[in-house]
Amino acid sequence: MVMKPATWSLLGACLLAVACDEEAPFFIDTLILSDTVDPVGPYTVSTVVVDNYGVIEVELDYQIGLPAAPIAVDCERNGNTDTWNCLIPGPRRSTRIYYSLTARDSAGKTARDPALAPDSYSFAVTAREPPPIVVDAGAPDRALHDAGAVEDRGDAGAATDSSASDRVAEDGGIEDSGGEDAGSEDAVALDRTAEDS
Repeated sequence: MVMKPATWSLLGACLLAVACDEEAPFFIDTLILSDTVDPVGPYTVSTVVVDNYGVIEVELDYQIGLPAAPIAVDCERNGNTDTWNCLIPGPRRSTRIYYSLTARDSAGKTARDPALAPDSYSFAVTAREPPPIVVDAGAPDRALHDAGAVEDRGDAGAATDSSASDRVAEDGGIEDSGGEDAGSEDAVALDRTAEDS
């Protein structure tokens, strides 16, 4: 089959102007952000989107809480790949952020992710507050007093133990001296008995 000049002309026009592009971009994979405790951000959303003639633009729309007006940010292509990165600024407070993406190809056709509006992805931002610092002015004094009390109790215990040892020694000495006195009296009694005999 031989193409007529008019057919060649139409084919050339389609190739040059991409007027025959019937396919919109297609999102393959989009990162769904998890809940975070970082209120500062930014939060990076990466997406992979392809098209038969090439994607020329990807845009991310986000909302801080609902209802809220959407804010649009341009995404950047990662080199010559089909991956695009988008940054969502941090809200610096606790809230929920909703986002969706739109891709446009060279023929002006667009695709949305999630596909159906007003569906969107979302994640929660929880701003952690530092725990309150409770200052007890009397705590150091009490600690020092307690430490001194422990030392005092230790000295008193040592003194008590020493006194107890002294008493034991004195008691032993009394018992010993008592024993010696009893022995002396027995010896005197035996001497007297011998003399009488």
